[in-house]
Amino acid sequence: MAIAPTIFTSVFVFIAMVVATTWSGFIATAVAMTMVTTWWGERRPWYKALIFGLISGLVGVIGFGYYMQVELPQSALELWILRFFR
Repeated sequence: MAIAPTIFTSVFVFIAMVVATTWSGFIATAVAMTMVTTWWGERRPWYKALIFGLISGLVGVIGFGYYMQVELPQSALELWILRFFR
């Protein structure tokens, strides 16, 4: 029975990520989720988690949005970043 809370937590996090991505865009959600994982989950300092989150968000937007041409939910921040590559 230890598996049930893990499944519910995973489903909740997945739904939260989908809602957050459609509302705030890909990069903000990627930075927030990476910070949460790095800061709380791995117990890293908050400034290192922020730097890692920003790098992860930029790599995601540039890699997926530009190079792979994946349709990401775009906010003003994503459009501003992708403007440098178009």
